[in-house]
This record gives sequence, C-alpha cells and structure tokens, in this order.
Amino acid sequence: MGAILRDECRDLVYMDELAAEQSEEGWRCILRLDDPPKFYPSPEALWVGHLFEPFARCCNEKLRAARAFSFYGDGGITSAKLGPPEDGAVHFQAIDCPRAACINT
Repeated sequence: MGAILRDECRDLVYMDELAAEQSEEGWRCILRLDDPPKFYPSPEALWVGHLFEPFARCCNEKLRAARAFSFYGDGGITSAKLGPPEDGAVHFQAIDCPRAACINT
C-alpha cells in the first residue's frame, strides 16, 4: 500500500518479513521471538496469522481512523504519516469522511 503525492510514492506500508521453518510442532517464523514460539499447522496458516491478520488489524484500527495524512521530504528521502502536520511537513491532506471498508480476517 503506497502513500502517493502528486503521482510520486512517498512511503509504503508493506509487511513481508517472514522466514518459515517447519518442526515437529508445526510451522513458525524464525524472525519472531515469541515466548513461547507460536506454531501454525501449515505455511499458509503461518502467512495468514503472522502477516495478514496483524496487517488487517493495523488497517482497521489505524488507517480507517485516520483523519489526515502528512507528507515529508522533498526529493531524496520522503515519508508519510497519519495525522496532522508536524515541523517539516511539505503537504497535508485532510480526509473528509471516515473509511467504511474493513479488511475481514
């Protein structure tokens, strides 16, 4: 998912950090330091539980509630942030209506 300003991608929301490992207990991500480790019955279930469900929660709780985007940087390193502008913002975009769509898990 990209934050676009004037046809330029200023920031990305992308979560693909997964290193699957199979053991007798099932599948888990070895990048995650859960204690105790969380195991899934299949690689697909690992992908959904480790990546999609947390991303869906983030979208439903934070992105849908956002009332504004602030953009930072002019060339080189750029970024976007949910919320009103802070020092250094180069553009501010208010969101006039709440987002109705949810991601269902």
